[in-house]
Amino acid sequence: MPSTTSFHGTIRERANNDSEFRIGLLEVAAEALVSGDLDEGKAALRLYIKSTAGYDSVADVIGIHPKSLIRMLGPEGNPRASNLVAILSHAALTEDVHLEVKATSVDADRTLTAAST
Repeated sequence: MPSTTSFHGTIRERANNDSEFRIGLLEVAAEALVSGDLDEGKAALRLYIKSTAGYDSVADVIGIHPKSLIRMLGPEGNPRASNLVAILSHAALTEDVHLEVKATSVDADRTLTAAST
């Protein structure tokens, strides 16, 4: 017999019980945004928000209307960088984590070759 639990219900339940899962969603969002994949970053933020505090709570903290938050993180949304940073900062504080960017070489061979010439 198929399960009657919805996808979002399952995600919400896991997020409520697993801080590493919530932090993983933030990592995915931050990595996607920094690497230029806005769609994946917005999707991860939507999933994080839906499975934790909810749009009303996050919108209140960052100072925007909940419907604006929903629209900006939607597939057609075009959020301002300041709003994305505010969402990530709030989530990091909530999870008691520090998000940081680390630069790595995309092509280690090219870097080594360039360094040796």
